[in-house]
Amino acid sequence: MNRIVILGKDWLVQNGVRLYFDLGCLRIQKNYVPLEEDIHVASIVRLTVNAVLKPQTINVCPVGLKNNPSFGSTKLLEISPVASGYVSTEPGLMISNTVVNFNKNRKFPLMIVNNTNKTVKLRRGCVVGKASHVGEINLVNVNQSQGTSGLEKLDESEISVPQEFKKDILRMIRENEDIFATSDKDLGCTDTVQMTIDTGDHPPIKLKAL
Repeated sequence: MNRIVILGKDWLVQNGVRLYFDLGCLRIQKNYVPLEEDIHVASIVRLTVNAVLKPQTINVCPVGLKNNPSFGSTKLLEISPVASGYVSTEPGLMISNTVVNFNKNRKFPLMIVNNTNKTVKLRRGCVVGKASHVGEINLVNVNQSQGTSGLEKLDESEISVPQEFKKDILRMIRENEDIFATSDKDLGCTDTVQMTIDTGDHPPIKLKAL
């Protein structure tokens, strides 16, 4: 909420509203509404519809933000998670840093991951992120990056293939060296991993969300 209002606690309780000051939100029936200060309100990204996030799902939700003169005519913005509010208190709800290209009505889709084992309901207007200018970076030429590949020091003795195929294998590796990782820092990462465990005849085991 970003409007100054005064409501008595007794009145709220009588009308089924509970305040959670430690979480920075209030609960109206089964919906949670974050308590937000009216600071930089134009850069706050909010849901434009009610959203129901099923357990262990990736959801694309419509969001929007108000007109902010500081953004100027730019159409690219970086969307990052908020540090306060209901969404930030749920460790299983994740919003990755994203660069979006929004239209004139300042609405765009945002991916929200629910890694919990429960259904999460977010009300329209719920704060899910914040917008900021996209930082400029210097792009490295593809040819330059390939020229400095760690495969230049490739030990040919480590390639265990028959001698008659070794020359062709080396040529294929050199031509596609940009798809190989020579160390852990060359590998990417993911926030969501789906795994299965064979428990035999044992019934499924359900664990609590972290």
